[in-house]
Amino acid sequence: NDKAKYIDEDVSFHAALARATGNARLCDVLENIQNQIWLFRRKTYVLSSTTAPDAHEAVIDALEKDDRPAAESIMSQHISSVRKTLLEHLAKDQAVAEKSVARKLALQSNLPEPEIRPEV
Repeated sequence: NDKAKYIDEDVSFHAALARATGNARLCDVLENIQNQIWLFRRKTYVLSSTTAPDAHEAVIDALEKDDRPAAESIMSQHISSVRKTLLEHLAKDQAVAEKSVARKLALQSNLPEPEIRPEV
């Protein structure tokens, strides 16, 4: 449950896969993105820490069997799943923040709190 260790291992895993492609541009882009989002990942660690290891293991298994299409499919599903979970988390956070702002404004002006429903 060591966040920094998990994130570093995850970054290393994705970097190793990028290097294995032989695509230097992909490696550079991935490294840049990873550097930019490292602190954010510490806050969202729980969103993928339970599912990512299984997905990574499945990718490795596919690569060991020389099944590149399966590895690509598994990685694509993994990235899509993490993306979806992250976007849902961000939407909830935004809804909470908007409700908090509305509550503060209502208290300041002695108005009833408006009902804010998150977009789905």
